Amino acid sequence: MIKSVTFKNFRNLDGKYEFNNTLNVIIGKNNSGKTNLLDGIRLAFSAITNGYFKISDSDFKDSEDNNVIKISVELQYNSISSLNFDDNGQNKCGFITCIKKTKSGRYIKTFSLLNGTNIDVDIVREDECIPNLYLIPLIRIEDIYTAGLTTGISTFIDSEERYKELKADSKKAIKQELASKTKKFKELCEKFNENLDVELTDPKISDEKVYIVDGNKEHNFHIGSGYKSIANIMLNTLDENFNIILIDEIENHLHPALIRTLIRELRNVANTIIISTTHSSVVINELKMEEIIDISGTSINSLNETYIKKLNTFLHPGRII
Repeated sequence: MIKSVTFKNFRNLDGKYEFNNTLNVIIGKNNSGKTNLLDGIRLAFSAITNGYFKISDSDFKDSEDNNVIKISVELQYNSISSLNFDDNGQNKCGFITCIKKTKSGRYIKTFSLLNGTNIDVDIVREDECIPNLYLIPLIRIEDIYTAGLTTGISTFIDSEERYKELKADSKKAIKQELASKTKKFKELCEKFNENLDVELTDPKISDEKVYIVDGNKEHNFHIGSGYKSIANIMLNTLDENFNIILIDEIENHLHPALIRTLIRELRNVANTIIISTTHSSVVINELKMEEIIDISGTSINSLNETYIKKLNTFLHPGRII
């Protein structure tokens, strides 16, 4: 979905970053802007998803909030049809999110097509192709929940008296609704030699989050942090809409063997683009050159194909090119 993102006056980022369709891993020194790139993507898409992103003067380059933050997102044509436009006979798709300071001192977001044409945000937000955007946090994961898979029994209840009776029935109905996703999730976990399953909170009138237990229905604190991290990533790839998954330090909590398996599986996830940061040489060794993005903006596109093949072989001698 995302072809490129161009930043102007956002923190320490000024320049264009190009992405491939599946897996993208950002490398660079500490404090060079890797996490800022993830935050910038999240900020840009918040304009069309109505997601929350708190703006402060530190989000502006050198904290000069009299300038305008401009984030331009070029998308694959027709990935979000309401953002399509004609550019001198060429079909293109994309949008620009701008952040500026008003006279009253407030920060406001403005939104336009990539060619600068104004567009009604409400029209875009009604587009069925708007992606889900998930940020995998840089924290120790104690519980695994997903905002993308929620369901409830509010549509089944006729009266308060039937509440207890409907708990069991609704839980069964919800599990049937999620059966295909649960099966897919379990199959993914088996590739990591883990027997994880999907369970539900006790049904209430409100919508319920889906969480993870192990295959024996024990409390999920029995699952190690590494497997929780993988489950948290994989769970957010199961939504039927297009997914954008931002992962800060993909190697967090993971043994090298798990990292290798995770990267292989992420390449095979349909309808999803993963953009991650890393400091791990193990991660880099598992990547193809076209999956690596230098935060400095250096591109390998200008390299000769023969050189790229040699570099791929050098990074991972066992890789079949």
